[in-house]
Amino acid sequence: MSERLKVIKILNNNIVLCKDEKGDKLIVENKGLGFFSKNKLYINKSKDFNVYMLQGRENLNAYVDLIPKCDPKLIEITGHIIEKIKTELSGNVDEYIYIALLDHLNFSIYRYKKGIKFETGFFDEFSMIYGKIYDFSIRSLEYINKSLDINLPKEEAGFITLHIDSAINRNSMQKTQFIAEFITRSLKTIEKDLGRKIPNNSIEKQRLIIHLKFAVKRAENNETAINPLEDEIIRKYKRSYKIAKEISKIAREYNINLLEGEVSYLAIHIQSIMMEE
Repeated sequence: MSERLKVIKILNNNIVLCKDEKGDKLIVENKGLGFFSKNKLYINKSKDFNVYMLQGRENLNAYVDLIPKCDPKLIEITGHIIEKIKTELSGNVDEYIYIALLDHLNFSIYRYKKGIKFETGFFDEFSMIYGKIYDFSIRSLEYINKSLDINLPKEEAGFITLHIDSAINRNSMQKTQFIAEFITRSLKTIEKDLGRKIPNNSIEKQRLIIHLKFAVKRAENNETAINPLEDEIIRKYKRSYKIAKEISKIAREYNINLLEGEVSYLAIHIQSIMMEE
């Protein structure tokens, strides 16, 4: 026997706010569901429904308030993208993304239609930093543009990437953005000192990005990276170590504390890149 859901509020023709038998409030989505639920006290839960729970009254209220402000087509597109995230990237995501991504895209489309440009060079390295997530975001942006017959700029894929990474890793959007900015600024600092761009297909660049990601995680967990060759690295790789120290200063701007052992390991990666010249 299928579970009965109590209809609380019809949000639009496709989305209904319901309460299950345990008393939990659920967002239930299916084409025409809102229209066919009019004048009904209950609906029978179906496997075809997209059902999700937004924890906390604030999140639920925010979503209920957001729905009437958005094009139903955009809501459908956003839901489709999130389902793809679950199947292609991660089965377990923070469901706040239903609010965050929809709200972001709605505002981006508003800016686009008003001719308000938002320019940033912040996303240059995202294909390297985020790999599969960034590739997915590029495809999602193409899908959005084609479905709505608009032309949101490529930078939007960077913002979509941040929202997805935040949902998968359950970080705040601000924290995710800070980490991305830190890694991007670190790469630009190295390139400025070297006086050249590091090719994206460089294995050493990929290793450096991976190291920076794990360095941030170790710093967050107060883990110490002990490098027994630290003194030798400082003596032999003076230029690389100096750049690594500069990166540790950048890290402090984001409340990331890279200890000396971490800095010396970073110097090794920088030295490897320098040797590619």
